Amino acid sequence: MAIKYRTLQKASVGERFPFSWLVFNSWDFAITKPATATSKMLDITISLKVWATNMILPPSIVLTALQETLAETRQTVEHKLKIGVMLMRVCTNLLIFITLAGTSYAIYLAVDNAEAKVHRRDFHGAFNSGTQGLVLFLASFQVQGVVTARNLALPYMFQMAEWLENFHPRTALKMRLFRLFLLYLSSLYVLIISLFSLSSQCGGGGGGEDGRGCCWENNIGQELFKLNLTHLLADTATMTVDVSRWVLPKIPHMGKLGKLAEMIGPTEFRLADNVLKLIYGQALVLLGVLFCPLLPLIGLVKYIFIFYCRSVVVYYCNQPPRNVFRVSSTLNFYLGILLATALLCSFPVGYAMFSISPSNTCGPFRGLENMLYILLDDIDTWPQVLQIAIDNMRTATVIVPILALLGLQIYYYAVMSSALKEVNKDLKLQLRMEHADIREKLAQFRQPPPLAFGAPGQRHLQLQQALESQQISERRLSLHQNPMMAEPDTPHHHHTSHPPPSHHPHQQPSHPHTNGLLDQNEQQQTPVVKPPPMLASSHTHH
Repeated sequence: MAIKYRTLQKASVGERFPFSWLVFNSWDFAITKPATATSKMLDITISLKVWATNMILPPSIVLTALQETLAETRQTVEHKLKIGVMLMRVCTNLLIFITLAGTSYAIYLAVDNAEAKVHRRDFHGAFNSGTQGLVLFLASFQVQGVVTARNLALPYMFQMAEWLENFHPRTALKMRLFRLFLLYLSSLYVLIISLFSLSSQCGGGGGGEDGRGCCWENNIGQELFKLNLTHLLADTATMTVDVSRWVLPKIPHMGKLGKLAEMIGPTEFRLADNVLKLIYGQALVLLGVLFCPLLPLIGLVKYIFIFYCRSVVVYYCNQPPRNVFRVSSTLNFYLGILLATALLCSFPVGYAMFSISPSNTCGPFRGLENMLYILLDDIDTWPQVLQIAIDNMRTATVIVPILALLGLQIYYYAVMSSALKEVNKDLKLQLRMEHADIREKLAQFRQPPPLAFGAPGQRHLQLQQALESQQISERRLSLHQNPMMAEPDTPHHHHTSHPPPSHHPHQQPSHPHTNGLLDQNEQQQTPVVKPPPMLASSHTHH
């Protein structure tokens, strides 16, 4: 369960576009048979309906089918709010509860009747005794007959209750699973509690009324073994009915029987019911392994046979279910039911081991106060230090702090899990926002930048500045080559006397008006172009 949960959490990160995944990536192109294609189409349709029920879409992108689905969903929600539907649900659940209670009491009466009339008789040569032996043999299966009839009939009643309650398909599935789980669990608990009453008639582990022949462990093991056989026969009968409903319409000259089978149609395969049957069979093995050690091997052979027979029946004779759900989303739920069943089955086994005295006439634990004492007698042969440590571990001084520590650890992991869920939610939101930002940036990058107001004027100004910079550079070059070509003085500049220029070979000639012109132009931040070395050398020789 933990590994599957981690896998689902990792897989759920990529499910950010459910509609696109359902529309464009749901179809399996490896499908080659029409029946499988029909089942896949039904699966996609139901997935779209469930998604449309949980989402509010803009009117511009809603398809006609989804609009009809949303309209049906709104009508269903409005219909559920009516008082009549609520009263129908209350009455249906009350009727189911009364039926479960009545059938549970029938199991108790069957166990009491079987114990009074069957368990005290000798079965040796029952088949050689004629009709009386056959009746005695059939009477020994009355408990199993009541339990099996209960488990076969009540699921159809639950199916009718689903039709009356008018729940959402997913809610109806959960309700059916809960009722089936309650049905199977109550059958087992009523049966095992009734069988435990046999131990009290042994006089607290004695020999019964005549002092011999009372072995309640064997009686419980026999009843659970016969219940496994009855469960196998019931599954075989169910598969036979499924095959008959598929075969009879195909056989000519069947008359009214063939028409009736054609009108009813093939059986719909219900995954939830079959999974609960498997869990029920596992519970039978867990309850009976203490009293019948070969029961796990018998259960293994039984389910190998059921698996291959059921696979053939499902492949050829059953029609696909109408309500399809993803196995990945319900697998943890089924595993949780299996874990709860194993935990609940451990209580009766623990009660039989630690609270009921074993029989004095049979079994490996005869003569002991309870089954735990064989372990305590073995511990008494261990070293004294280990005995003291084990005795201290059994006291409340050690057990209570351990339970408190386990409770605090569970609370810590629960808080940490909720915090990690919040962090995961925030990270998903952050990834979506970053994805939206990236999409906006890509859209801006793909589009050309818009032409701003006044852009032609700015471009003209840039060209004019570049032209002026080029003219200034050319004038500098000309002044470096011939300083006598400088412009005459203007009245706007202040004239000062300058010393005569010296004809030093490495000194460049200068002119005050040239310097003023350069100073005025350098204020425009124009690049200064240095004269090439050839011009400098020629001016020196001049």
